[in-house]
Amino acid sequence: MRVDRSFWLALLGLAAVAGCLHRPPAAAAPQPAAGQPPLAVHGRIVTEGADQPGGEPASGPAGTYSATTPAAGSCAFSSCLHNGWESPTPDGPAVTRCAFGDCAGHGWTTTHADGSRSETRCRFSRCLADGWSTENADGSVVEVRCEFGDCLRHGWSATYPGGATATTRCRFDDCARQGWTTEFSDGQRLTCRCDFDDCERNGARCQ
Repeated sequence: MRVDRSFWLALLGLAAVAGCLHRPPAAAAPQPAAGQPPLAVHGRIVTEGADQPGGEPASGPAGTYSATTPAAGSCAFSSCLHNGWESPTPDGPAVTRCAFGDCAGHGWTTTHADGSRSETRCRFSRCLADGWSTENADGSVVEVRCEFGDCLRHGWSATYPGGATATTRCRFDDCARQGWTTEFSDGQRLTCRCDFDDCERNGARCQ
């Protein structure tokens, strides 16, 4: 008995459809373990403080260095030593104002980004010759001493709460014009360069 060709074609078509309907499902994507939220990764991993141009390391004494160091920021009204300065910190800008219009003689007050304040007072009314003491909001104190009686020429050394230290050296024996470099006992290092070769008038950028 002859079977019409169209019958066989129809039969083959039905077999193909049946095969598709009975194909095993694809493996499901792996699910997180019970009790753990799904992990989503976006962007890139950045070391804290590393991608802040001109910013400071976020940890240790270096984190608030600019806020409590004369002229380490942008001078207010073209005179850091009379009007104060504004400094970038990892938490936001810190604003410093001179006491009685004379940072070098009377010290300064710094308002930090979190609203806390630190008070700095000159030793023997001569910050740039004898050094200064900064009392933080938590009562801790940073002690600074000028090297050889002249901070702006020879630099200074600082002792932080907990025993950390920092040593600052002027570039070419002229901190006021050339800037300075500070090395911390934990290995961090900051270099501050005067804007337009005049730290007292224009401030300095530290990084």
